[in-house]
Amino acid sequence: MTKIKILHITQSVGGIETYIDMLLRYLEPAKFECSLICPDQEGTLAEKARIIGVSVHIVPMVRSIIPWKDIRHYYMIKRIIRSIKPDLIHVHSSKAGVLGRLAANSYGVPCLYTPHAFDFWGALVSPIGFSYP
Repeated sequence: MTKIKILHITQSVGGIETYIDMLLRYLEPAKFECSLICPDQEGTLAEKARIIGVSVHIVPMVRSIIPWKDIRHYYMIKRIIRSIKPDLIHVHSSKAGVLGRLAANSYGVPCLYTPHAFDFWGALVSPIGFSYP
């Protein structure tokens, strides 16, 4: 059976690290081969991923919009996608969401976006609770 290759891309750290760590640990290794793009070589997510055998690629994305760096990081992500040839890309966080989806689209790779941040859900919150579009 051929494994499904999933490339996870994140720019953020913190709670997202816990979520991605759990995904990487508990996806069935006989069915899925995961890779990770994250911003920090020394961060806990990169270290945990390496320990469980996930290939880690460092792209030093930051939250701020810095056009020349963002363009550079976009091309770094594209090179990694070209070398890995994932079946699916799962992006996490705003910056990784934008750069990862653009890069995935350029190769025709399906992409799943998980925002993770309360800011994204703010539009759904009303004074009396959640509202649904």
